[in-house]
Amino acid sequence: MVCLYNLGMKRRVADFKMNARIQGCTFKDDDTSDPYNQIPSVDAKVPLFGDPAAYEELSEDERNEMTQKMQGKHKTWAGQGFLKG
Repeated sequence: MVCLYNLGMKRRVADFKMNARIQGCTFKDDDTSDPYNQIPSVDAKVPLFGDPAAYEELSEDERNEMTQKMQGKHKTWAGQGFLKG
């Protein structure tokens, strides 16, 4: 009976740790060799849009090209780099 209790408590602790990791917490005793415990490196710089007045002299084709580039940067930043369009 004690064995079942201990296994149940280990499971609850593991669940609590998983919920904490989802919220961004890290623990000293985490195994960093496990790829599921590693935090992916993400460029946290938010792509900024420029002042629209600075783009007034550009042609429609140049504007569309800049729009596509900025949307690509934003999708990559948002983790949707695999989406096209």
